[in-house]
Amino acid sequence: MLPQEVASKKIIPPLKGLVIHRLKNLGYSQRRIAEIFEISQPQIHKYLSKTIDYYYDLLSIMGFNRRELDDYIELIIHFISKNDKPRLVIVMSSIVDMLTREYLCRTREHLSDYCISANLLIDPYIEEYKYFLARILGIKGLGRLIPEVGMNIVYAPRKPSTIIDVIGLPGRIIKVRGRPVAVGEPIYGGSRHLARVLLLAANKLENRINTAANIRFEKALIDKLIKNYKSGVCGPHSEPSKFWIELDKCLLNIRRAKVIIDRGGPGLEPVIYIFEESLGRLEELLKSIAGEF
Repeated sequence: MLPQEVASKKIIPPLKGLVIHRLKNLGYSQRRIAEIFEISQPQIHKYLSKTIDYYYDLLSIMGFNRRELDDYIELIIHFISKNDKPRLVIVMSSIVDMLTREYLCRTREHLSDYCISANLLIDPYIEEYKYFLARILGIKGLGRLIPEVGMNIVYAPRKPSTIIDVIGLPGRIIKVRGRPVAVGEPIYGGSRHLARVLLLAANKLENRINTAANIRFEKALIDKLIKNYKSGVCGPHSEPSKFWIELDKCLLNIRRAKVIIDRGGPGLEPVIYIFEESLGRLEELLKSIAGEF
């Protein structure tokens, strides 16, 4: 069962029942509660046709503590009373996510290696990427390295065989008011293009490659990179479909490259691809490049 299915079938209905009962006890009309949840008034009536203890019991059977649940309900009620819809959405989403992960950790033995003592379901490699990303965003001058198309960073915990083995951002790192901002939560296969570039590099280059980034195409930067790092030049490409064939040939000719300068083509912005064997080494390389540029 998918986590979303667990949330929708097991977590959300009783949690919603508890909130609806609490709102009714606080004097909210069924019509008002229906407006808050954006559902029909008959649906609210259906939730209220069962006692509040019925919903507590459903969640108790799943292993949840009543005091803990009451704390969550109070938090939700607080933002409802303040009519703070943005924070209400964020808080409710976080609570549902936490309860779902806790339930999965308790009931799915095969997930035990990914559960920490707080009963939160995590992927250690995703967490490693998040920690690294936070450090990367703090690099002085990083904004100057971000291309128009946006920047991404991908990471393969092991030698990748498909793009699903590669962690990346489904969005990108972009500039907002001159500062780098990461868009989206890292997932496997999050950046299909850069993940595929890393996949090719990891399988073609002789040096060990586990991570990659794309940075801005700039002559002054290119001159310094070619001088200081093993580099290759690829393109320009007459059409997007030829990009992969030509990149493959370029990687075969270099063998131990850390930098591939791609001249782009129709529909392809020129960018520079940089490769490293670990996230830590990529961080150092980006710091060095940002400091030189």
